[in-house]
Amino acid sequence: MLQGVILTSAILSIIIAAIAGINQAMLKRLIGYSAIGHMGFMLLGLGVATFASIQATLVYVLLYILMSINSFACVLTI
Repeated sequence: MLQGVILTSAILSIIIAAIAGINQAMLKRLIGYSAIGHMGFMLLGLGVATFASIQATLVYVLLYILMSINSFACVLTI
């Protein structure tokens, strides 16, 4: 039951973020929609609920945090 809810919300967040990000002209909002899409991919890893998928999700989270800090720093300096 819970696994289905997690997978459904993961797929919906990926689709909605992709559609909303298409027409975005402001860079900060585009990065925000990108964050929503990335959270969907993280939920996919958690929704499968195997050891390998959870391990891959944790690595993805660490890399995403580093990427987000660097991208927001670049946007704020412009």
